[in-house]
Amino acid sequence: MSAKADRIISLTRKGAETADLAPFGPKPMSLAMCIYAALTEAQVFYTQPSSYRPDYSVGISQVGGEPEIYAYWIRMSGTTTYTL
Repeated sequence: MSAKADRIISLTRKGAETADLAPFGPKPMSLAMCIYAALTEAQVFYTQPSSYRPDYSVGISQVGGEPEIYAYWIRMSGTTTYTL
């Protein structure tokens, strides 16, 4: 997710270029786009996944019988992790 956020920031020259975002990809990509939008004036348009993939939110991926769940730091001890 961090690499995706960094890439969006670099592609927009740290927010100097405008961007409208539509997160059709996996959740880390969507989160990266939302973080970028929160730091800038960018707009995020979210479609309903059921229109293009009805089973998009069915169940949780398993790895070795355990749920595959990730967490990402956005703010830690009052310090925002992502900046332009």
